[in-house]
Amino acid sequence: MTLARCPFDLSSISTLSHRFGIYDMEEAEKNSGFMRKITWSNPFSKINFDFRCFEINWKDKETYKKYLIHVFVIFVFILSLIFVSLAWYYHNETENAIASSQQIFFDPRLRVLTLSDPNGHDMIKAQLGQEIPSWQLPLHCPLIETGDQSKKECLWKRHAVLRVNHFYSPDKDIQCYNVSWESLNPKYVPYDCFDIGDVQWFGSSNLTSGSMPISGKFDYNSNEYSAGNEGVLQSAVEFYWITSNAVGLFVNNEIPTHVRWNTTREGQMCLVANFTVPFYDQDDKRLPGLNYTLCNGHDTLKTHTFMRNLHSDPEKLRMIDTKTLQDPHWSTVAEKKSRLITQADVEDVARSVVKYGLNCSTIQIDGVWQSKLGDLEFDASTFPNVTSMMEIVESSNCSISLEINPFFHFLSENYDHGVKNNFFVRDSGAYVPGLVHWQHGIASVLDVSNEKAHEWFVNSIKSINSNYKIDILRFTYGNANWLPHRPHFSVLNETPNAVRRLFTNLVYSANPKLVIDNTAQTQNVASLLSVKASILTMGTKACISDVIPKSLTLGILGYPFIISDGFRSYHDKVSLNTPNLPSKDLFIRWMQLSAFFPAMSYSLSPWSFDDETVKVSKNASVLHETLIMPIIKSMKMRQDLHRGLSIMRPLWMANSDDRTAKSISDQFLIGDALLVAPIVCESTVKRDIYIPAGIWNDQLRSTLVVGPKWLHDYHAGLFEIPHFVFMRVYN
Repeated sequence: MTLARCPFDLSSISTLSHRFGIYDMEEAEKNSGFMRKITWSNPFSKINFDFRCFEINWKDKETYKKYLIHVFVIFVFILSLIFVSLAWYYHNETENAIASSQQIFFDPRLRVLTLSDPNGHDMIKAQLGQEIPSWQLPLHCPLIETGDQSKKECLWKRHAVLRVNHFYSPDKDIQCYNVSWESLNPKYVPYDCFDIGDVQWFGSSNLTSGSMPISGKFDYNSNEYSAGNEGVLQSAVEFYWITSNAVGLFVNNEIPTHVRWNTTREGQMCLVANFTVPFYDQDDKRLPGLNYTLCNGHDTLKTHTFMRNLHSDPEKLRMIDTKTLQDPHWSTVAEKKSRLITQADVEDVARSVVKYGLNCSTIQIDGVWQSKLGDLEFDASTFPNVTSMMEIVESSNCSISLEINPFFHFLSENYDHGVKNNFFVRDSGAYVPGLVHWQHGIASVLDVSNEKAHEWFVNSIKSINSNYKIDILRFTYGNANWLPHRPHFSVLNETPNAVRRLFTNLVYSANPKLVIDNTAQTQNVASLLSVKASILTMGTKACISDVIPKSLTLGILGYPFIISDGFRSYHDKVSLNTPNLPSKDLFIRWMQLSAFFPAMSYSLSPWSFDDETVKVSKNASVLHETLIMPIIKSMKMRQDLHRGLSIMRPLWMANSDDRTAKSISDQFLIGDALLVAPIVCESTVKRDIYIPAGIWNDQLRSTLVVGPKWLHDYHAGLFEIPHFVFMRVYN
């Protein structure tokens, strides 16, 4: 080592250290006059001094080693800090990457399921398992899934198992969850709720007003089987909804489900699955389950058609006979104003059709035609010569529509046969046939799940069809309670909706030309679904209140063939007056509206008013035949039906981004080419009409209208109905 003398003595260094703020002189060897190194700096003057001395004794070496250890410790600490920081950074990035790759967003602590569209927008939230205690956490249910991202399974001991599967539409523009609950305890009830939010919901409700979009509150329990005036769910029991921001929800109908819309939980729609009375025994030990599909996309119409194809097969839909759709159907009960009809009443309707020169598809024998319900033969006292009646009907260019139902009066000719062969639904004790109070007495109900009963009933109906040349069957339950209390079937585990579906398929197998009042899960059956108009007093005027929104909603649910089926008796909600008939004005407005439906049936005869009303009826038939039928029979309509679209459509289907169109329920489209804006109140000749985007030809004014725009106070006289044809523009 090369040595050099220090240029300063120790006292000088000490003086300098005090002057410049250095007080630690432990590094100096004061009694030797030599130093290894003295360095000081003044924080104010930023002056650094470095003295290197050349003579080091052994004590200096120990101090040097000491400082080397300090430096090494500091180095290790800094290096560790760097490694920890890097590890934290990469761990965080990995977690973010895993989180961003998650396909199922479910928080097991809060039990909140979130689904957005593929771009991460328009989220819908669902609160699941509301009957499970809030403090109980599930097993095997991580917040972030590291395995298969498309599946999640969560177990709550002694309660239930939740399974969620994620999938995309083929174009990756819609993502969906399939949610399934499996109960482990008969006391646990699957109970999931969805935020309604500030968006518009279209779909099932039992609101009498047929509200579209859905508003207000309602409850519907599928276990409480009934038939009556309770909205869409009384015509077709389907649990399906689509929202204005392209969220779709479909619930498996095979599961007994209770829908609570904005009732028990404000601002939420809840689904509750349970086996409850009157359909099930109160002590039923079966484990309830719940299964539904929730989807979210960019476009409301695309999401709707995707879900329709996901849960039904529109391509299997059969078309209905042209004449059945083209010409009106005539009710015998309407003319007689009583259900106790006779052969003479049927013949009178046929002669009136000819007398007034009206078109005719069928004359409906829609009253009592059997001596006892269930005889399945014409009553000889009221229909003495059915063959002669048929000749008169055929001469009027009509055919016969016959009303049938699944009830058998206990005094009917077939009742004993049914009892001996166990053809009837049994009561709560499961030993004897159950009884129901029907309009015409006490009866039992055909057990549609019994294959032998099914075959016997179908053969009996086919025999009637063949003997009397019946063209169309009209199947109706016609009663508030159409099954006995806690019914028992030959096949176990039937549900109310399954029974509805089986009945529709039963009658369809007897005659493919069919009109039905109530059904479930039969979208592929080519039947006419009846919609009757209600009369509601609004201010001083009587109006048709619900037929448009109800028909449009049934189309959304997958039932395109709607028949405008006249009027039902309706009470004034204010004064509770007795049921009343429509005025001439309102009846004319109904005929004009019905001309744009796929099919129409008269529950009142136009000749019961005057010749002017008969003339409007003729014009309505011509309008239907020349304007509506070509659209229905077109290849474009057939393709649309096979895509899951309906014949009558809400206005927003012309443009899914049109927020104004989504709030309109008193206008509709026929296909995508015709817009109809009917007047639905008596003594009214003006209304506001919304025209969607595009160029539309006003058929009353022979002018072009460019939308979107409002036509305020549009005038339409008593014999006019506003309608507009879409003008296609080709480049």
